This record gives sequence, C-alpha cells and structure tokens, in this order.
Amino acid sequence: MKGEGDQSRWRVERASVVTQHGTVSLAGFLDNVQPYALDLDGRFEGEVQGYAARVSVKGKGTLGNLEARMEGVVAGARAAALAVVQPFAANPVQSVMVEARDV
Repeated sequence: MKGEGDQSRWRVERASVVTQHGTVSLAGFLDNVQPYALDLDGRFEGEVQGYAARVSVKGKGTLGNLEARMEGVVAGARAAALAVVQPFAANPVQSVMVEARDV
C-alpha cells in the first residue's frame, strides 16, 4: 500500500492484495470531513468459480450518496452496472441498472 493522509483527506496512490482467486487493487481518496467525499477506483483480475474474470469499479460521491459504476468480463460474458447507494437511508439502494451481453 502506498498513500498518505492529513486532517482533511486520505489518499491511496496504490493498494493491492493477491489471493488464490486473483488480485484486487484500489486507488483514490476519502475525505476526513463532512460530507466525506470519495473517489475510488478498484479492479479485480483473477478467477470466479474457475472462470477468468476482470472487473473494474469506480465509486464517486460522498458516504451519504455514492454512485458506483462497474464493468467487467467473467467467462466471456460482459456486464456493466450503475448503482446509486445512500448507505444511511432507510432504503440504501436507490437505483441499479445492469446491462449484460454474451451471457
């Protein structure tokens, strides 16, 4: 992991972990002050149930209102999704849109 932080923001330049299933990496920032803005990029490359997988995720917004975009390929099937999540709301998942191809 490589990053830094101060009183207003934590920045991760590069963080990754390698497991028996693949590699997960993360980069971005999270503010330490309200509304706790964040902008994170994540990636997974490895296997899911024996199938090759490559997935990228982008999270942006605040801890109160987060938009997450995902694109990936698992076993040749392509998928993209967009979710809007408000973690502290009574119904946290505000919306989800999914598009899948070659399933």
